[in-house]
Amino acid sequence: MDLFGIGPLNLVLIFGVMLIVFGPERLPEMAARAGKLLRELRAYASDMTGEFGGELAEIQQHFAGVQEDLRSFGEEMRQTSADVGNSIRDATSSLSPTPASAISGVNAPPPTPENADPLTNAATARPRVDDYKPGS
Repeated sequence: MDLFGIGPLNLVLIFGVMLIVFGPERLPEMAARAGKLLRELRAYASDMTGEFGGELAEIQQHFAGVQEDLRSFGEEMRQTSADVGNSIRDATSSLSPTPASAISGVNAPPPTPENADPLTNAATARPRVDDYKPGS
């Protein structure tokens, strides 16, 4: 059995050195202080573990709510998408295809201007405003 990687023989050696350094009068007092410190550290660690556990549970609960909201939003989006698709399908199926010949002006040549040159089918030049002279 190793305690912090220290074997039993090493522990006996450490306690022996402590007995020689601190003496038999102060060694029980030092052991009591070490025990008290160890209890306080355990209590502190337990408090921190409980606090972090509570915070973690609260965060998990919050994210579970967000996750549920996202699922419901996704379902609403799927339903809306399906409704829009059905509406488009219904609207396009109710339209009757119109033959191209019934549409006027499709693939018809552009109308010729009134002042067109019969040889080039281009419009003759119109007088410009700058060419206007009063009295002419």
